[in-house]
Amino acid sequence: MGLVTYINFRKQTKEALDFYEKELDGTEIEIITFEQGMGDYPMPEEDKALIMNSTIKLFGTYIMMSDTPDSMADTYSVGTNMTLAIVLDDKEKIEKYFAALAKDGNIDMPLQATSWSETYGIVTDKFGVTWQLNCSADKRYR
Repeated sequence: MGLVTYINFRKQTKEALDFYEKELDGTEIEIITFEQGMGDYPMPEEDKALIMNSTIKLFGTYIMMSDTPDSMADTYSVGTNMTLAIVLDDKEKIEKYFAALAKDGNIDMPLQATSWSETYGIVTDKFGVTWQLNCSADKRYR
């Protein structure tokens, strides 16, 4: 599995995770807050406890979710709050796919090293589909 659905919520990720766990028998839940994932990166105090990334297993597949803090509110709108995440352990393929998707599209976050990935970036393709590309050794998503 190299393609993962990624849902952004307006500060409701924890509520959604709890609901899906209870009502849809979700398992293997993992949560990373902005404070945990961003370390000393300057951000408003109220955003630090929000969920930067989470994973839940539903019906045999993984779904990733995160909160959209007030400081990023302009990036969120209902209907476009889902992205596709390509998660591979091959940096060259991540770079190739990112470049292809960026052609005639828009780079929302350039490819770069992060605390969770050797290479990570976000791009919206020419059709308006937003993609997260993540070079990760996490075998659940491949």
